[in-house]
Amino acid sequence: MAVRDEVLQAFEPEHSPVRRWRQIRAGLVDILTNVPLLLGTAMVLALILVALYAPVLSPHNPFEKLLMLREGGKWVGSPPYPPSDRFPLGSDADGRDILSLLLYGARQTLVIAATVVAARLTLGCTIGALAGWYPGSRFDRLAMAAADFSAAFPPLLLGAILVFLFDIRKGMLTFALALCFVGWGEVAQYIRSEFLVVRRQPYIEGARTIGLSEVSVIMRHAVPNVVTSLIVIAALEMSAVLLLLGELGFVGIFVGGGRLFGRDVDMGLDRPTTFFDVPEWGGMLAGSWRYVDSWYWIPLYPAAAFAFAILGFNLFGEGLRRLVEKGRIPVSAIYSRRTLAVIAAIVLSTMAVMNNVGPQAELARLAARFDEQRALAHIEVLASDAMRGRASGSPEDRLAAEYIARQFADLGLLPAGDNGTYFQTFAISYTRLLETPIFEWVDDQGHVLESFVHRQDFREMVSSGLGSGSVENAGVVFVLGGISYHEGDKIAGISPSRDDFRGVDVRGKVVLLVPDSTFLLSRPVQEIRERGGLGVLIPASIGAQMGMKGSYIVDRPGEPTIPGLVIRRDLADRILASHGVTIREIVRRSEELRAQGKTPSLAFDTGVRVRMRVSLLPWETRTTQNVLGYLPGSDPNYAWQTVIIGGHYDHIAPDPNGRIFAGAHDNASGVAVTLEVARLLQETGFRPKQTVLFAAWGAEELGLLGSKYYVTHPAFPPKNTIAVLNLDSVGRGNRRQLAISKSEKAYSLYYLVENAAHRMGVGTIPESYGGSDQDSFLSYSVPAVLLLEPGEIKAIHTTEDTIAAIEPHILDEVGMTAAFALMDLTDGR
Repeated sequence: MAVRDEVLQAFEPEHSPVRRWRQIRAGLVDILTNVPLLLGTAMVLALILVALYAPVLSPHNPFEKLLMLREGGKWVGSPPYPPSDRFPLGSDADGRDILSLLLYGARQTLVIAATVVAARLTLGCTIGALAGWYPGSRFDRLAMAAADFSAAFPPLLLGAILVFLFDIRKGMLTFALALCFVGWGEVAQYIRSEFLVVRRQPYIEGARTIGLSEVSVIMRHAVPNVVTSLIVIAALEMSAVLLLLGELGFVGIFVGGGRLFGRDVDMGLDRPTTFFDVPEWGGMLAGSWRYVDSWYWIPLYPAAAFAFAILGFNLFGEGLRRLVEKGRIPVSAIYSRRTLAVIAAIVLSTMAVMNNVGPQAELARLAARFDEQRALAHIEVLASDAMRGRASGSPEDRLAAEYIARQFADLGLLPAGDNGTYFQTFAISYTRLLETPIFEWVDDQGHVLESFVHRQDFREMVSSGLGSGSVENAGVVFVLGGISYHEGDKIAGISPSRDDFRGVDVRGKVVLLVPDSTFLLSRPVQEIRERGGLGVLIPASIGAQMGMKGSYIVDRPGEPTIPGLVIRRDLADRILASHGVTIREIVRRSEELRAQGKTPSLAFDTGVRVRMRVSLLPWETRTTQNVLGYLPGSDPNYAWQTVIIGGHYDHIAPDPNGRIFAGAHDNASGVAVTLEVARLLQETGFRPKQTVLFAAWGAEELGLLGSKYYVTHPAFPPKNTIAVLNLDSVGRGNRRQLAISKSEKAYSLYYLVENAAHRMGVGTIPESYGGSDQDSFLSYSVPAVLLLEPGEIKAIHTTEDTIAAIEPHILDEVGMTAAFALMDLTDGR
């Protein structure tokens, strides 16, 4: 009967309903009896669903650490916690829920693996196809030699070498680039063998005969014959890449790199732990062998997740291979525009689900309610003429602080300052310009040859031993470096015979100084003053803004100073004109000598005479304040932890001629965003589990004095402060290019803020910028990041920094990012 059916089928029309039904029935039978395919499909679908809905399924935030467990107001333990109702699979050594890490890690791990597989197949297929299409060519020989060479290395060793070569800290891109070069050779060799067979087929000659180009022949007639095999290879490669990721993770190589920390024996943790920034199974496996004897759950569950995924993709690949052998996967249905459109639709819908499902999607909707117009209204007050720049210690400084305190009170924030107030008061040294500085060229008799304009041709410098002083008629000498060491000095790497002043006498002279950048400016200034120098001129850097007013920073007020001016570079070149050199030429030559390991030295008399004067109010002690308000944490298990968000509110004093430096961008904008984030949290009803401190730091412009004072006189202990978000100069800049400081002490916080920005549609760039209040916290090992709008540095500390230049859409982007990051940090889920 079976032979009879086959004979009858042979005479049936190709597209007859009966024949089609028989084919469908046979295909269904093959699928339903294909046990590996059924099991593999179920397992792979489970992994995909977990990756898609991880935020919904996770009982906790994967970044959330529970360092002390309290029940009934009592401390009952520290991490790692064993499996329990609170932690179904236990916690890791940092108090993070393993189940949540696994669920979020499924997304990260599968995306990494899929990216590697896509890159590996692209590379292997391209090289293999070209090698097989042109056998015996130079390219074919080189490609196969490279494939054999890469196959000679163990995958784990080669993968580890390449990951470190591409810089492990760069994350997913590093792994995609590195691991696509591991195993590409096998793919290339297989595709080459397929193309060697296909290129000899008659239909290939027929395609060439009708005039198709080589590219058309390959794409229309060669590639379709290997598509089904590629699908099988892709599934099997997923399991191979997952295995490699697990092996790399086990030896401590995973996305982002992480760090190894020793633990505190007093807390019951007598062994080191590996900290990872990105929830990913490989990171969870890193160093897990340390816990096998005591805390089995830490290595067990990530290893089981890898095993499940590897088995699932292996079964899926094997099931597909059996279908391919029976011809049950039609090439025409796969290699078509319709199929590509369906795949694209699935990918886009998957991305949409991943971005719009779960708590983070809800946080994004809350953060989107940030109102930039409200923030702009705060800037209008803080940067108004009535505030006169908000210089620390001035009456306007207190006026601004009181405005911020009233806003805190209106928002329902509790006071965190001294004696139940919002103010944390501390002493500072205060000064200001008494009169407009003078800079003139004079002749030997003191007659003025040329006068220059303050904040156009020159500006004063008050720091590093430069301050008040007057020079009536003095010659100018040029000195490169300004460093001198004598026999017996113990300075590592510096010759004790160095003397940059050799050949000139600076006594009674003004020094045109090009400082040695490897030393603080205070070093050459001290040398000049001790040698009898009367003043210092410093050439401005290329493109410097002469209208900028620097911060007046001194370490020891009352010490003797000499006047210092920063002058336009072309003026410095005019001073050097009699010697036929320019500042640019001198700097270039000195850099060349330093590159050769030599110490450049150059000093000579310029023949120019000058008059200069900088008059400052004598230094006096005044008080200023930080403005502090907080929201108490709503969960007793986390309320003892603190997250700080804020920025400095102070700026700089007006010039004697009444010129005001409003400081709208720097940094009324940061305070305004902080106030609006506080309003958003209160009005949306978001209840942070951790305590949130909202801060407006004082005296940042005097050397981070406010934040430095806070870390030594904290309202909440720094050791319990888990994150600091510092907002500085966030009112104008490059649209969708938010800079986030990246420090080794705050990698995890950097990635969290970066994720917040991306969730809100804001692009980011890593920034190594220091010099703002986050540095005070980093010095105490408190994770802290700076959010900064790049691109407007030249406007800072100038009269151009006004409310008119503030860009509301920039405030909106920064505000949404800060709000999302703060809620993500304090979301007790």
